[in-house]
Amino acid sequence: MAFTSNHQIKKNKLTDTDPWVWLLEMRHTTTEAFRITNYTQQVTYDSNIFYPYPFEISDFQDSTDSNNSNLRLTVANIGGELQALLDANDGFADVETVLMLLDSANISDGPAREILYRVVGSTATWSSVEFELGSFDLFAKDVPRRKWVRNSCQWPYRNADGTISDLCGYQETSTGAGLATCDKTLFGANGCRAHGNDEVANGFIRLHPKRYGAQPGIPANRQ
Repeated sequence: MAFTSNHQIKKNKLTDTDPWVWLLEMRHTTTEAFRITNYTQQVTYDSNIFYPYPFEISDFQDSTDSNNSNLRLTVANIGGELQALLDANDGFADVETVLMLLDSANISDGPAREILYRVVGSTATWSSVEFELGSFDLFAKDVPRRKWVRNSCQWPYRNADGTISDLCGYQETSTGAGLATCDKTLFGANGCRAHGNDEVANGFIRLHPKRYGAQPGIPANRQ
């Protein structure tokens, strides 16, 4: 992932009080993930919370082919918590794992580096769990992750816990009818533009349809 201007400035500093931090996300089910950071405090990124938890990453090795070299990840096994999670999920075998490097002073800039791995092996002791991370077989993966469509918003209307989605951002108003659902269209009766009209009618800043999560400019015959 390319550096932003903030990343480039930080990279060139000789000293800095705000460290680079790693975020680790291990997606052990389709709806759950183990998310931690090596920072001293929790980090919220992309609507997800990453909790402080000790872990170490082996040195990255240059590869002569297009694959990432295998990486060794060592995570503290505090109170056997992580081992219990492994036991309940087949040792995290083949689990999709994402490592993200961020500037702790500019989390909203996103990762300066983001690397996708899968778990190819794991061993546990009373004090730590060691994972071997390897590259995905891209021929076995569905890519890209998100389809580009013209007439159906792909942003979640609400987070899984019912809170406001950062991607959509619509908040039901305390005055007026408010809208509890969305039909995911741009111009539908309960679509994105209708939500923007509701925001204006209740004295809020119009966020919609500027946040419409589809690409209506795609030609219809390409859909």
